[in-house]
Amino acid sequence: MLRWVNSSISRKIGGLSIILLSFLIIMIIYSMIGLQQIRSEMIVLAEVDTPLTEVVSEIELLQLRQHILIELFRQTNHKPSNNNINPADIHQQLASYNQHLSEQMYKASAIIETGLEQGRIRFKQEQHQLLLTSMNKLHQVRLAFEKSFMASIQAMLTGESINWDHLEQQDQQL
Repeated sequence: MLRWVNSSISRKIGGLSIILLSFLIIMIIYSMIGLQQIRSEMIVLAEVDTPLTEVVSEIELLQLRQHILIELFRQTNHKPSNNNINPADIHQQLASYNQHLSEQMYKASAIIETGLEQGRIRFKQEQHQLLLTSMNKLHQVRLAFEKSFMASIQAMLTGESINWDHLEQQDQQL
């Protein structure tokens, strides 16, 4: 300890400079590690979460449009003479929405699967896996509903009655 006190000023300044430079290097390394973590999160956000959010928003929009068409179909079924809605047109529009909905659901699944396989999803992998499972279940329920509803449209076109209770139960599962 006495050697430090008896050292020259230039040696004291040099020693303090080395200590300060060491702290600075440690802070730079710590900052670089933090920036790498932020970069990883931004990559996940840009390559997985943002496209996934866009696809899910499109799915929600398609489901709302489909719901409006189903309500129009139901109104047509109850009062076909009071409106100018053609059930065949509704059938065609629903088929188009169903096709777009299937494409969007496959797209969302592909985004998640690709992100998991390529290691782009590093954080919250369990939540993404759970979302993928939920999307697959929703797709299966939606396909069953689509089949029942298209059969109902065909029944209406042939003049048969429609079991709305069964359709509403399936709709509740969606």
